[in-house]
Amino acid sequence: MHLGDAVLTAQQILAIGTALVLAAGFELIRKRTLFGKLGMAIAADPEMASAIGANTTAVAIIAFAISGLFAGIAGVLIGPSTFANPYLGGTFGTYGFIAMMIGGGTEKPTAAMFGGLLLGVLAEGANATINSQASDWFPFLVLVVILVVSPHGLFSSGSALLRLRLRLRPALPRG
Repeated sequence: MHLGDAVLTAQQILAIGTALVLAAGFELIRKRTLFGKLGMAIAADPEMASAIGANTTAVAIIAFAISGLFAGIAGVLIGPSTFANPYLGGTFGTYGFIAMMIGGGTEKPTAAMFGGLLLGVLAEGANATINSQASDWFPFLVLVVILVVSPHGLFSSGSALLRLRLRLRPALPRG
């Protein structure tokens, strides 16, 4: 598929589509089920969740199992197009952390996915316009610039982007 000068392969489209489906499913489980709400409560305050009777150990084990499943699916989908090797995890871990910080931290997991999309587009643009080694340092530059502009990330509840959007939105008439 051609998008301007960019070309997406079927493997990349499959990876993007799978990521969207998994993220939507994760958000539905996180926000609409008792297990998801319990997981968010345990993440916010494990001692209090334990005090009300939540089995924090079981929830943690299930959360790690789900994250391992997601990581396995991601590995199968991106392995063929990234020349996967045993030392590649550090690179993707660093990019994942930067994408999470751009998105706004852990309060909105799907925002991290959009942060990763933004980071990927900007890094590839830097590779094309600056040089082929820009992807080694450019993500850190993007992170610093975004955190200077919006210290809580682009999509967090206290972000400058959200405050700007609220200021630009016309006031609704009362009455």
